[in-house]
Amino acid sequence: MEKKYERGGMEFKDTPERRVNFRITIFGTGSEKTVNDKAAIKTASNIAPKIVEQGFSLATGGYGGVMKAASESGAVKAKELGFNPNERILAFPLKEDENLKGQEVTEADIVRSETLPKRLVHLIDESSGGYIIIGGGYGTTVEMLTVLETRRINAKLNPEITARPIVIIDESLKHTDLLTRLARKEKKLQGSETLDQTYILGNEPQAVDVASQIMEAYYQKSIGLEIPDELNDELSRYNLGKFLKNQEEFNEGGGI
Repeated sequence: MEKKYERGGMEFKDTPERRVNFRITIFGTGSEKTVNDKAAIKTASNIAPKIVEQGFSLATGGYGGVMKAASESGAVKAKELGFNPNERILAFPLKEDENLKGQEVTEADIVRSETLPKRLVHLIDESSGGYIIIGGGYGTTVEMLTVLETRRINAKLNPEITARPIVIIDESLKHTDLLTRLARKEKKLQGSETLDQTYILGNEPQAVDVASQIMEAYYQKSIGLEIPDELNDELSRYNLGKFLKNQEEFNEGGGI
C-alpha cells in the first residue's frame, strides 16, 4: 500500500517496493557456545522479524549463530505476512563445502561467494539500508571495521552517497571499547560522518526497538523526509560521534 507524505509543498512516496529494496545486513557471531553467543543469537532472533515486519529485507552470511538465527526468524515472519522468504532474506554462504553444509541457512535467496573477502564485499555492497552488528569475536570485529572504513572512504569519494546507519549491539562492550580507542587515535576517523552514523547499544533491554527506530528513521531520510527533532534527540543518546564529541568538549573544559 502506497503512503504519501507532504512537507514544504513536496510530496514523498512510501511504497512496499521501496521498503523491500531497503536491505539491512546483519553481522555477528557464528558460534553458539558461550553466554554472550546465546545472548547475541536471542537478539538476532528478535530483531530480524522486526526488520521484515517493517517491510525491509535483510542479508546475512548464511551460516550458524547470529546469521542463522536472523535468517530463520526473518523467514518465519515473512511467511506469517504472506511473503516468500526468498524475496526478503538474502544469504551469502561460501561455495559448497560438505563440512559446512549442515550449518547453512535454507529459506533464503542463496548467493555463493568464492572467498571470504568476496563474501564480505557482497554483504557490504548489497546493503542499501544499513548494518546491524550483534556480538561476535575476531571475525565480526574484522567485518565491523571493514564496514566502517568502506563507508568512510565511499562518503569521501562521493559526498552525495546515501547515509547508512551502523548499529552495534554490544553487550560485552568489547567492540565499543575498540572503536572508542581507534576514534581517539586515528585522525582519519576523527570528524568522520561515519561516526555520526554509528550507534552503540549495550545491554539496554530496548535495544531491538531502538535499532528498528534507527532503521526506520534512515529509511524516511532515504525517501526525502527529515528525522523529527524529538526522535533525533532520542537516537543521539546512542550516537558514537556525538558521544566522542561531548567527551572531548568535557575534557577540554576541565571536567566537572
